[in-house]
Amino acid sequence: MTTERILKAIKILLFIIVIGTPLFYFGKSVYPYSLTKTFFFQACVEILFFLWLYLALTDKRYRPAWTPLWKAIAVFLAVFTITAILGVDPWRSFWSTEGRAIGIIAFYHFAAFALVISSLKNEIPWKSILYTSLGTAS
Repeated sequence: MTTERILKAIKILLFIIVIGTPLFYFGKSVYPYSLTKTFFFQACVEILFFLWLYLALTDKRYRPAWTPLWKAIAVFLAVFTITAILGVDPWRSFWSTEGRAIGIIAFYHFAAFALVISSLKNEIPWKSILYTSLGTAS
């Protein structure tokens, strides 16, 4: 795949995340407002991350800068993971409960999403993303 096609796929996927996450709803679910949105977001972020990873491995321009913020995020995730492993209920620490769905796995997805958008900050149509986000939020 060419770089332009991957960038176009990443941009489309960003719009899918911004539009789909607030609107995604599965009424037959036990927790239709949190669990389904979390699964939708995490699945999209995983696809987005692997597209970006291919892009970052093939083109140096799309590799992230190792800033103090990313060092702090890496330390936070490492300490968070260690405390989860050594905690009373590691399963709940990693996945959380069905009603909340904000465990360490979700934090890894948030960090991956932030890594991708910070690495592609010059390629993302930020104004369109903002307007789309405002449109789905209201």
